[in-house]
Amino acid sequence: MFVRVVYIDIVIFSFVFSVLFCF
Repeated sequence: MFVRVVYIDIVIFSFVFSVLFCF
């Protein structure tokens, strides 16, 4: 359960970082 939350957090953080880097 905790690992799943961490995985989702990493995916969201990666997506946000990608958007910020692109913009």
